[in-house]
Amino acid sequence: MASEPTTALITGGTSGIGRAVVRLSSRQGGQARPITGTVPAVDAGRASAL
Repeated sequence: MASEPTTALITGGTSGIGRAVVRLSSRQGGQARPITGTVPAVDAGRASAL
């Protein structure tokens, strides 16, 4: 359920990269394990949104 709000935050911080990252992680199960390379990008988007 934490993926829902995170998606909105990332979408607001990043253009489409964050959205794609969240979509991939959501499909995997809400965890960004396979996409470790995008973990920092997601963090940056979240910080920007805040």
